[in-house]
Amino acid sequence: MTFPASSAVPYPPVPHRSTLRLTEPGDLIAALPAMIGFYPEDSVVGVCLGGAYGTEMRGFIRGDIPYTDQNQQQPSTYSHHRQATRELGRSFARFCVNNEVDELVLIAIDSRNDPRDREALLVAIGETTKARGITITGAFHCTTIADGESWERIFPVHDSGTISDPGSSEAAALTVVAGRTIYDKRSDIEQSFESRDSKRKRRIADAMRQGSSASSDSSRLISVLTAVGHIGASQDHANGEPTQSRELDDAEVITVAQAIEHKSVRDCLFALSLTEHASAADAVWTTLTQLVDGAPRVEAATLAAFSAYIRGDGPRAGVALDIALEIDPDHRMSTMLDQALRAGMPPHQVAGIAAIGWELAENLGVTLPPATEMHHAALEGP
Repeated sequence: MTFPASSAVPYPPVPHRSTLRLTEPGDLIAALPAMIGFYPEDSVVGVCLGGAYGTEMRGFIRGDIPYTDQNQQQPSTYSHHRQATRELGRSFARFCVNNEVDELVLIAIDSRNDPRDREALLVAIGETTKARGITITGAFHCTTIADGESWERIFPVHDSGTISDPGSSEAAALTVVAGRTIYDKRSDIEQSFESRDSKRKRRIADAMRQGSSASSDSSRLISVLTAVGHIGASQDHANGEPTQSRELDDAEVITVAQAIEHKSVRDCLFALSLTEHASAADAVWTTLTQLVDGAPRVEAATLAAFSAYIRGDGPRAGVALDIALEIDPDHRMSTMLDQALRAGMPPHQVAGIAAIGWELAENLGVTLPPATEMHHAALEGP
């Protein structure tokens, strides 16, 4: 089995300004699910540190542990994967360099290997990153991230302790307040982009073969904005009440799917991620990714990826980009966003992609809602 250079995925820091102080190893490990977005399994996580004293978190990078056989049940060793391990280290180093990170803490979460092999992996990655000028300030390993589970530290000293409760951590609380979801595993994020209603998918696919009724890009853009507005209105109505937010009906799914196939329309829609309609737009892109195939699914997943990226949800952005690029490996916008994510480009730098949306829409004779005050700041940078 080979491991591609993109097997490690970085997650830039979320754009909210809450301060989180972590001083104990057990608290740091417990905070990882909230900071990454899901509970990492069989992974190596790099916590990137910078600033004047090397204590400011500059983001995180996660890679799958390069087991001998991803499907085998018996433990394996890292020695079979020196090339994959070196590439994992190089990925970590690239992220650090791109984000002016000076120091790195390595954490292996490994349910399949014994402590000796976990240590070997950490040492190998550490040697690769140090060769690129990155200082390793700590290296830990554990079996899983759960309350009361043990951790071991191999650098700079050998010691051990227990992990605090991830669900009650301060990081988890801040994540909930910021409106972000902590998933049990990465596959749960993947499932959120899939539909269980196969009959509805077939029905929509059959109807889409009949072609589009829209006559111009202006009318296509307006139809998308109308659908987003309907979802936004239902979300506002359901806020604080036990009612179910409205979903797109088949006709709306088809109309939006056919509209976003047109690049001149799609490029306008990135701007919605910077407006008060961001949540509604994200719900529309997610629904389309679930229900349509082919080119419309590529564009919907790309819009969903951008939406997630802007709000600092790197895991969800990465999954959405995987969907788009699996269908169309040469898709330019998805490729560009994927490269930005893997390079650790901060959300405010990527937000510039959306800035042209207002001008493009104006050229079509359509006025988009304005950017929120928070996103004006994002466009200007930290």
